Amino acid sequence: MCGLLHASVVHAQDADAILVLKKAAATYRNLKSYQAQVTVATIEGTQTSERHFIETGGGSAYRVEDRNPSGRICVDDGQTQWTLDRKTNQYAKSASASGTPSYIADLARIDQNIKSAEILREDTFTVGGGTKKYYILLVQRTRWPAGALPGAQYATIRIDEQTYEIAGSNIYADKPTEMLRYSLTQRNQNVSTGRFEFSPPASAKRVDSLGPEQIVFTPIVGSEAPDFTLSDAAGHAYHLRDLHGKVVVVDFWASWCAPCRASMPNLQKISEDYAKRGVIVLGLNGGEDAKTVADFAERQHYTFPLLVGGEPTVTEQYFLVGYPTVAVVDRSGRITYREEGYDGPKALLAAVSAAAAKAN
Repeated sequence: MCGLLHASVVHAQDADAILVLKKAAATYRNLKSYQAQVTVATIEGTQTSERHFIETGGGSAYRVEDRNPSGRICVDDGQTQWTLDRKTNQYAKSASASGTPSYIADLARIDQNIKSAEILREDTFTVGGGTKKYYILLVQRTRWPAGALPGAQYATIRIDEQTYEIAGSNIYADKPTEMLRYSLTQRNQNVSTGRFEFSPPASAKRVDSLGPEQIVFTPIVGSEAPDFTLSDAAGHAYHLRDLHGKVVVVDFWASWCAPCRASMPNLQKISEDYAKRGVIVLGLNGGEDAKTVADFAERQHYTFPLLVGGEPTVTEQYFLVGYPTVAVVDRSGRITYREEGYDGPKALLAAVSAAAAKAN
């Protein structure tokens, strides 16, 4: 699977990759104050758990708050750290330490404990109506930050080529994958010191340690397919909601991905053989421009729509952790099948046939 390259493919340090990591780390170390939004999604097979945080920091102090009312709050004033679990109404208090729950502090140290790193490629993503170029790095570490995914083996990291801000990282373990997405919403503005003052609720119970939070998964298969509007290389727009009543095969691919290329003749065949049964195939390209996509389609004689601009919004909504990934959306707009990687056409054909056989 192209997005899930085995860690053994990284053999040596890449000087350019190390330089990019150093510049990214400096970007966060040089922040005098900030506010950031962080999304953490854990994907295991066809299940996912997604959490959203707001982090505010200034100097050595920070506050990380789970936007879920029953989630945790961690406050560190630079000397003392408090963590409140609002679900259990328990809190822990300790001296400040380097192994903190601060996501931004982790980014400021992202150039440390590197075992190997390389620049895999450069991608163009659609952001805020425009496009941005990103380095995509593959990194192994000798030590992972506190709170990282247990059994972490390697990570892919997306870094803005202009600002060196980190837009996201995927951390891969034996089974689960963790997607982290970062957005700095404030930079070097005055931050009230009151944000880092903390008093636990009178009813809260102090404990020595809270331990890790329990991850609650929800199924991807069976859920409503996230809506999107994307255009093909010629500018023709496709709106998923407008395809209600059809079976839609949503395939995430890239021309540099060998398993993607291997799967596409099967997608072309599905497009041709099932068109009269109300099936449409949409190929959502990752990180390549319209000309590259159009030239690829022409050379390979693919006639089903190949759409551009799905990175990063649509891929994040579909919890994409690697290419290729394919989903089957039934006539009512629900995901009935999801497959990561490509192991041949049999399973996808069966899922498409089953969905096509059902009425809306």
